[in-house]
Order: sequence, then structure tokens, then C-alpha cells
Amino acid sequence: MNDGENVMEQLAIELMTKKGLSSHAMGQAVYEQFKEDLIDRMEDVVNGVIFNALQQNNKIEEFEKLLDNGDDTTAFINHNIPDIDKLTAQALVNFCDSY
Repeated sequence: MNDGENVMEQLAIELMTKKGLSSHAMGQAVYEQFKEDLIDRMEDVVNGVIFNALQQNNKIEEFEKLLDNGDDTTAFINHNIPDIDKLTAQALVNFCDSY
């Protein structure tokens, strides 16, 4: 599990705890599935931020080539979206606030 996945998992657990959702109340399997669904939704939010920023910078085609080749995209994203950490953090805050 990488740092981003760990952060999203912790956010999902916090959100579920704030809503009173526990494995005891829901059953472990349902709890785990609910958590994974939340993480998937957060990943969609982050991916949307990345896509929009790359689109604004006219870098989508280059990014798609990296994806098609199975290359690591982290350096490309960090280079082409210098404020990526701030953008994704704000998107996740907004997600949590709306949950």
C-alpha cells in the first residue's frame, strides 16, 4: 500500500466513524466493502483533479502515452502540475465535507 492509498484508507475510516458506521454494526464484510467503495470514490475525485489539470496544460496526450506504455506517471504529474498536492488535498477536503 502506498502513502496515497494509506491516506485515503484513513480518511475513509474517519468518515465512517463520524457517521457511526462500524464493523460491529454492519458486519465485517459489509464494512470492508463500504470502505473500499469510499476509497474508490476518493480515487475518482483525485483522478478528476489530475485529468482537469493536465487538460488545462494540454498534456493529456502525453499522459495517455505514458499510461499506454505502463510507465510511471508520478514524475510527469509532479512536473506538469506543480501544486498537485494542494489540489488533491483540497479536493479530498471538499469530498469529506460533502459526505
